[in-house]
Amino acid sequence: MISRVSADYNLKIKYNGFRNEIAKPVFKFTMKSEKEDTTVSYYKDMCKQFPDVAFTLDDASKIMDHGAFYGYDGTMNLVGENYTEPGQKSIRIDASVIKKMQADPEFEQEMLDRIKEVTRDEVYEDYTKDAADCSIRVGCSMQCIEQYFTMVGDELHYSVSYNEYPTPTQEEDYGVIPGAFIDLPEEDEDLAKTLLDMYDECRG
Repeated sequence: MISRVSADYNLKIKYNGFRNEIAKPVFKFTMKSEKEDTTVSYYKDMCKQFPDVAFTLDDASKIMDHGAFYGYDGTMNLVGENYTEPGQKSIRIDASVIKKMQADPEFEQEMLDRIKEVTRDEVYEDYTKDAADCSIRVGCSMQCIEQYFTMVGDELHYSVSYNEYPTPTQEEDYGVIPGAFIDLPEEDEDLAKTLLDMYDECRG
């Protein structure tokens, strides 16, 4: 049963280097069912099992649709404090992993065990030492550690990255509105600048 109809602007901010995609702003209507997506609620319940870990939820499948993606369903779904701040255990997990956990109890237990393993104090201390070694090699501090789980085909993929700065929160990251993007015409700089000015004015 259809419970509500929502209007959604599909816009993307890209200009001068990182803002370089060409597309038209699209106004579309979306039909939402009374049955809510359980992915986020399941994810948040899972996060409660790891109170000393900060999490964000990704949706890498959207990179094919838009050329970029911003979390799951237009939001980071941040759980926990100080995501990727030095000393904070931080995990980015793709929605594909969460959905497989929901559908496969055996995989669900495997994932819970994996998260427990990679967030053990001893393991995190090893990553901190590796980050320090990396800092010496590159000549800058790489104390911000992010662990990442996603599905590559049917296989679980895990990686660790070291960064100089913490991952911006959604509010800090360009001050974007969840799910809102602006595509700018790179062949018309005047029009692109006008659109950016209008967007900045709307953001206040």
